[in-house]
Amino acid sequence: QLTGNLSIALYDLVELRELDLNDNQLSGTIGTEIGRLSELVYLQVDNNAFEGNIPVEFGGLNELVWAVFHGNNFTGEMPLSVCENRNETSNQKITILTADCLEDGPVVCSCCDYCGEPL
Repeated sequence: QLTGNLSIALYDLVELRELDLNDNQLSGTIGTEIGRLSELVYLQVDNNAFEGNIPVEFGGLNELVWAVFHGNNFTGEMPLSVCENRNETSNQKITILTADCLEDGPVVCSCCDYCGEPL
């Protein structure tokens, strides 16, 4: 079980393709530096204690096809740039997108495949 905040060194792994941190006790925010991970295809951070907004920089990750955020303490709206990468005219196709967006949930997401419940 991993605990604490994400190390800033994680954002220097610019060739990282898969990041699976689900079912840990990670907390804090996901920094805007996540945008440096331009090769990221698979992101799974569900069932932790992350908080704050889901960074808009996820929308610029052109290889991302799987993004799982539910089971955390994120708030706000899913960035429009992420939702735009799900439409038919986009070169990028996020095929799986989840967040805590059930009715009156802390995350507003009109483009999610699955709406889980926060911690």
